Amino acid sequence: MEARISALEKISKDRQREIRVLDLLQTVIPEKAWLTRVQINPGRVNIQGLALSDFEVSQFLEALTKSVFLMDVNLVSSSESVQDGVSLKKFEISCLLERPNE
Repeated sequence: MEARISALEKISKDRQREIRVLDLLQTVIPEKAWLTRVQINPGRVNIQGLALSDFEVSQFLEALTKSVFLMDVNLVSSSESVQDGVSLKKFEISCLLERPNE
């Protein structure tokens, strides 16, 4: 029974951490940038999105780097993409998810 309770507590902590990360992303994403995919795996977060310029991508990277929830924030790729005649920066960011103290 204690093992089940412990497992449920761990799931609850992980879920809370994931909610905090999603809240962080919503808070720090620049106005002229959009997320197209967020994947939260055990220990890692992968983010894909579009921005109007490199400036927004670098602002977003800087904000993520300052977060207490994320570590080792890296720009995996950045390329130009044209959508509906507008030139956009397509980016992918990978970072480690801080493990809670248990």
